[in-house]
Amino acid sequence: MMKRLAFLFTGVVVFCLSAGATTLSIYEIQYTTTADGTSSWNMQKVNCAGGIVIHKWSGGRQRVVLYDPNNAAGWGGIVAKADVGTYPFNTVNLGDWVALDNVTVYDCNNKSRGNTTLYLDGTSIVRVV
Repeated sequence: MMKRLAFLFTGVVVFCLSAGATTLSIYEIQYTTTADGTSSWNMQKVNCAGGIVIHKWSGGRQRVVLYDPNNAAGWGGIVAKADVGTYPFNTVNLGDWVALDNVTVYDCNNKSRGNTTLYLDGTSIVRVV
């Protein structure tokens, strides 16, 4: 009985965390018309509909590069980085389609070196679709 309650509670928490953020494509996160190139979603939590893993770093700060072939003409790629010491991409392989829930968009020089980047924290969810 306790296992069922724990599973139910975990499911409710996951649903609530991912339900609160807006689901966007990589294009919608990346595309901007602002002069400085900053994403409209900068510093906001979003769900990313995802893309194909085309590169994976497994060092101290895990990261992947996702590519959405639906936007091959531009604005279709993004880097997703994990907190140091966390390993959310361990089960992710090159070629997998990965969606991300409850990630923060960073598009500022001190955190992402001027590139739009998705940062995962302890509440983020990685889903291989």
